Amino acid sequence: MKNVKHTRDSENAITEKSSKHDTNLRKNSMLYFQIGLILCLLGAYTALEYNFEQKTYAVAQPLELEDDDTFYVKPFTVVEEQPVKQETSNSKPKVLVEPKIIEDDEVEAKETKKIVDAIVNDLPKDKTPIVDDRDLNIEKPVEDIIVPVNLVENVPVYPGCEGAADNKAKLKCMSDKLSGLVQSKFDTDIASENGLSGKQRIFIQFKILKSGEVQFVDSRAPHKALEKEAQRLAARIPSMKPGIQNGRAVEVLYTLPILFQVQN
Repeated sequence: MKNVKHTRDSENAITEKSSKHDTNLRKNSMLYFQIGLILCLLGAYTALEYNFEQKTYAVAQPLELEDDDTFYVKPFTVVEEQPVKQETSNSKPKVLVEPKIIEDDEVEAKETKKIVDAIVNDLPKDKTPIVDDRDLNIEKPVEDIIVPVNLVENVPVYPGCEGAADNKAKLKCMSDKLSGLVQSKFDTDIASENGLSGKQRIFIQFKILKSGEVQFVDSRAPHKALEKEAQRLAARIPSMKPGIQNGRAVEVLYTLPILFQVQN
């Protein structure tokens, strides 16, 4: 009986220890689960705080205007800028109008007369005085007189104009011949090469000597280079039959106006 009782006590002790161990195991498992859950939540919270950092923005306060403050805005129109086509060209400026002897109208005639008078007044009076018809009617001939082409009795005759009937026809023929000479021999590129543009007016003054040879006197132009070219052109005017006053050859003064236009 004692052995049986001892065996039962041992079984009860073993059963009681096993029950306590199971109880402790369940408590520990629950504790570990709670600790793990807390750690997971803490990690998730930290991650959210890192990714969604709170930012603060300053909001501009509206401008407070006084009742007396008034602002006016001009009406305006938005204009769309049109692209500009730029033409590039390496060619030199073109001469729009061929050089020619001016056919003066009333206004240009007055301007030409002023310039011609100024040129005539610049001539040295002590060597080559200009005289009228009354001064030529003297017994002793006066040497080295110059007669303007519009006052000489018989105008000089340009080569090829010998068949002209009178002074008017001879002057018209001379003008046409000189115009052709200007158009073929005058270098208009000089104007553009020196930065000139627009209408260019040049005056060349020369004398037809008693021998019929042509002698350059003066030139007026917007640029010195054009004046030099005018002198070169005067040297190309051929000799002609001299003008006649009171039955003898005299020096005759002639003014040649030239007009041409250059555009850049």
